[in-house]
Amino acid sequence: MNLLFGFQGRIGRLQWWFGQLAIVIWFIIACMVLVAVLDPSAEDFRTMIANRESEIGASVLVFILAVLIISTWMNAAVTIKRFHDRNKSGFWFFIVFVPYAGVIWQLVECGFLPGTPGGNDYGQRGDTYKSSSRYDYNKGYQPRSDLDDVIAQHLAQHQHQSRTATVERTRTAAIERKRPVSKGKPVFGKRG
Repeated sequence: MNLLFGFQGRIGRLQWWFGQLAIVIWFIIACMVLVAVLDPSAEDFRTMIANRESEIGASVLVFILAVLIISTWMNAAVTIKRFHDRNKSGFWFFIVFVPYAGVIWQLVECGFLPGTPGGNDYGQRGDTYKSSSRYDYNKGYQPRSDLDDVIAQHLAQHQHQSRTATVERTRTAAIERKRPVSKGKPVFGKRG
């Protein structure tokens, strides 16, 4: 519940996306409840609303307002914690109210850019796993729950493989330079 309603701490990209998914599911459930209450399958839906306008109109307005307030609260909670992970103030949440560019900015900043590794002004990352292996012999299998850690591990492995491949190419090139070659075949015992 702290993911959707609390404002303290840090979360990674994957948790932010799960928070956005929870908000979409909340909207779908709210729309289903609204449709079930209003029964739009009635023959003359507009006449029904016009006749019962005062009853339905006020309650529907209160329901929609409550759904919007809860949705805004949940979005603010996950987004502020995500900005904390990027070592930015929670006030960056308000950039979403800038027309067009604000929504895109928030989506890119929170959904695609990695957080600050280790600790920052807003604390340590919550559920990171320090080992480079997913299996710790003392604790057993440790599933990864943070996309940032998985990406960081993948990049570290890729950089290590790149360095190893570069060293091998350099070593191979040095060996090849020492061997004389005549018409594409190595010449043993002759110097050119």
